[in-house]
Amino acid sequence: MRESPAVEIVRELTDRNIGHVITVEPNVVALPAGLDNKCELGRLTDAVSRADIVVILVDHLPFRRLDPLRFHDKIVIDTRGLLSQVQPVN
Repeated sequence: MRESPAVEIVRELTDRNIGHVITVEPNVVALPAGLDNKCELGRLTDAVSRADIVVILVDHLPFRRLDPLRFHDKIVIDTRGLLSQVQPVN
């Protein structure tokens, strides 16, 4: 997870103590310093299953392959417009 607007948004969410934050970043194995003790680095399917609110901040391939039906009972903030252009894997 490089220094990007997504990192700043995650920091802001954790600083506000809104609840348990699970961060999914398929290209890293550890959270950056300062976030590692504030939120959890999780796997995509597990994080979506456990979440009440899903915020999509990046458009990595695994996120583009998500089935929109998995979000029927979630509050979703999709800043990348991915769920409107999902390409399911058969």
